[in-house]
Amino acid sequence: MHNEGVIHYDFEKSMPSSLKKAADWAWTCYQRLCLSFCTTNCIKKVKCKLPTHLESHSHAGFEEAQKAFHEALAYLPVIEMPNDECPACTVAKALHTFPLIAARSEVTPVSEIKMNGVDCYPEVVPMGANTKRSFPCCIVNTWVGDSEHVIENRCREMVLLNLDIDELPSMPPWEYEKIEHSFLQGQTVVKRLWAIKQGEPEEEIKKSELFEYNLNNAIAATICLRDLLRANVFYPGAIPEDDFSSLERSLLEWINHSVENEPLLKKIYSQLFKDESSEATNPLDTLSAFYSVMLLHHPDMPAINADSGKTKESISEVMNKCLGDSLQPIKEARDYIVNAKLRSCIYPTPEGNAQYRSTSRYFMMLREYWMLCQKTVTDRTNHHVAWHPYPLSTIVINLKHRIDACIKGMSETGFDISPNIQSDMDDLVEALLHWDVDEFSIGGEDLLNKIQSVALWIEETDIQVGRSLSAMIPEEQTYIEYAHQLFEKYNKDAKAAFQKMLSNADKQAAQYKKDTQPESPKEKNGETFPLPQGAKWSELTLEFSDGHVVTVKFQEKRKRFTYAQMGMVCSKSGNPNKQWDLLKAFAESYGQIDWQNRFASDKLKKQKQELSKRLREFFRIEEDPIEWVKGEKSYRCLFTIKPEGADDY
Repeated sequence: MHNEGVIHYDFEKSMPSSLKKAADWAWTCYQRLCLSFCTTNCIKKVKCKLPTHLESHSHAGFEEAQKAFHEALAYLPVIEMPNDECPACTVAKALHTFPLIAARSEVTPVSEIKMNGVDCYPEVVPMGANTKRSFPCCIVNTWVGDSEHVIENRCREMVLLNLDIDELPSMPPWEYEKIEHSFLQGQTVVKRLWAIKQGEPEEEIKKSELFEYNLNNAIAATICLRDLLRANVFYPGAIPEDDFSSLERSLLEWINHSVENEPLLKKIYSQLFKDESSEATNPLDTLSAFYSVMLLHHPDMPAINADSGKTKESISEVMNKCLGDSLQPIKEARDYIVNAKLRSCIYPTPEGNAQYRSTSRYFMMLREYWMLCQKTVTDRTNHHVAWHPYPLSTIVINLKHRIDACIKGMSETGFDISPNIQSDMDDLVEALLHWDVDEFSIGGEDLLNKIQSVALWIEETDIQVGRSLSAMIPEEQTYIEYAHQLFEKYNKDAKAAFQKMLSNADKQAAQYKKDTQPESPKEKNGETFPLPQGAKWSELTLEFSDGHVVTVKFQEKRKRFTYAQMGMVCSKSGNPNKQWDLLKAFAESYGQIDWQNRFASDKLKKQKQELSKRLREFFRIEEDPIEWVKGEKSYRCLFTIKPEGADDY
């Protein structure tokens, strides 16, 4: 592609009294430009079948035609190009793509093509017996009916206007890249010129200085009103009637106030709501269309991307910005509606819609809610720390209400659920609400068995009732995503807290090693857990939570200690010492080690003496905590000691 013949001419721009008259003249100049290019440039490079009268016809040179077109467009300053490019030169460059396009046509470009007979625009259609497509040129044989036809001499200007670039002949990528930009830019100018020629364009609607402020409020209030109406339709009674009326009135006032101050928003509003009396119009759809159109005019709205995921993400960001930047009354309304959707909107029951009351629909949502509950219980059995009261009790209680609503709905449709399954579900929810971390550790296996029981029931029921044809509505999706985020955050926080506890234990051990001298009592004694006078070893229970932490229970008292806190740390490495290893061995042996035990050794007696001494110092009980059972030839702890995850014994 060569653009050597493209010449730029400068003319002072001027606004005419009639844009349409100026566009008519500019279109005439454009037609001459196309015809001139054909006879002076294109025909030299592509052997078209031009009629004799056209070949011998005298035409103005391409340079003169460009000059006339430049001058004509000077009276149309509304036609602008990015980066201050000249629109007339842009069209000339687009024409220079035609020889390359024509050269790649499946057959030699011909001088006549069939018109579509409706609006007389050229179409790339098979010619005669040849079924291959030919690129249209400048002569048109217009067929009307079966017999009449009219020959027109100028067509290329219409080809540039109407031909889709995707319909161009196949060509190598490097050639396509040469012409794509020039072709599309020139087509943009020609389409704009044609639009002005067809009718006077509407004047640009002015925006106030507070346009973005009013737009944010209008979008935010419309989204809130749409969500309010949805909640009322799908969850009748979830929002009290007085609250609903007050919120609806307030949001409508903010929408009207924002729209009245902006002519553009007023125009959009009037076009969408011009037929308010129509019963066929769904107000929810209209509100969605209203804020969607307004979003397109938001200054932060990026160009629509071919990637639907990125486009959705961009729209979501702008919507959140509008909600975040809106007035406080709109934010308060939004918070109220969101809270109602998460707390009060338990199960959708829109009036007159029976699909939400089918067994399969109830079961679909029961499964979704139960999967949330199941994952949370499973996560909790692996936690080593917990907070009391349980910070997610509100969402768990709400989740239980939703599960109960689904179970009740299935029962009302004639599908009875086994009392054992309901009991297992209730027990698992009860564990989430009231169990502490030690109870989860001790009763974890029982919980997992109940989870397995419910999971099997769900799979069997899924086969019986089948899948629901009704998808989750946005409110249900919002709740599930919200609950999932909360549970996931709790899971991460619990793991982080445990890691922090271990880190602190390591720091304490390192500090202990640094600060303690061999002769220092501190190294030997560590912390203490003094029991009241008269306390007995039999009243004490030690339970390992993991290899580095033990839970001490005495009557109602309960406390967790690391090996460093109990003074069982190696001064050189900071790791657990032999005393801690022996204490853990007693736990794994459930408090008794004989000479047949895998932990028995010739050093056992000495290690037992050191461990007993440390335990007496730590708990402040004078009696030896580990006795020698002569008849069994074993050492036995006078206190109860359990390994991690062990049941009572």
